[in-house]
Amino acid sequence: MLERRRFPRTKVFNAAKLIFADRSTITCVVRDLSNGGACLHVPSAADLPAEFQLSFDTGHVKRKCRIAWQTLTKAGVSFEQPTAARPGRFTQCARAAAWRQLESPRKPM
Repeated sequence: MLERRRFPRTKVFNAAKLIFADRSTITCVVRDLSNGGACLHVPSAADLPAEFQLSFDTGHVKRKCRIAWQTLTKAGVSFEQPTAARPGRFTQCARAAAWRQLESPRKPM
């Protein structure tokens, strides 16, 4: 099958939280991840709003997401680029390092 994604995805199995505008949350599992988006496994994708935030930790770092596709229990999301991370502003290495930091568990101080 022809791969049409802009960014290659990496298979992962990470817990995350979906954070909605009304501050409610849903726990989900991130099944694959890239600089441009992710595949999420959720209890029910039918009730997901078009936009929400995704957090890999306790809410300290959030990524704004938009639904690209969905099935009954899965949703593909695209990440909205923050202003500072527009294409051309950072190298691929800097983006990869930022994702590794985002995915790694926080170290106690």
